[in-house]
Amino acid sequence: MSRLIKFSFRIPESLLDAVRQRTSNISEYIRSLIEDDLGKHTETRDYPKTPYVYHAKLVSVTDGDTLELDIDVGFDITVRGTVRLEKINAPEMKTAAGKRAKDFISRKLKGTHLVIETKKTPGKYGRILAKVFYHRTRKDYREILQYGSLINDDMIEAGHAKTSK
Repeated sequence: MSRLIKFSFRIPESLLDAVRQRTSNISEYIRSLIEDDLGKHTETRDYPKTPYVYHAKLVSVTDGDTLELDIDVGFDITVRGTVRLEKINAPEMKTAAGKRAKDFISRKLKGTHLVIETKKTPGKYGRILAKVFYHRTRKDYREILQYGSLINDDMIEAGHAKTSK
């Protein structure tokens, strides 16, 4: 989708002379410069398609795919909730692999800023299903979504979880 945005600005005569030396169609040349510049600022990650995005703080790690979080729902209201990492399945805690998965996620998320993207309704066991993004220094949710890491993917890439439905 594109929108026509009309605007005007003054261009010094010296710049116009320089542009005229490169092209006969000044409007087209300026349009190409703007499009090139916009391309440099294109987002690398899509923003969520859902309005359910919240800042959160890690309270504890239950296992390799379940976290206890304090979730900032706005208006100075924080809710503690059990969050199940969406679309992954980690080994059970009674196994050595389960303990390694829990240790891995604990180390990765310790001291980071979290943003969760959730669905409207909880999962079948009443837990919040979420993608959990994190970053060590950035605090703004847009920056965490864009520049941060997704722990759900990190768990799979590190071999501590498998993809699930």
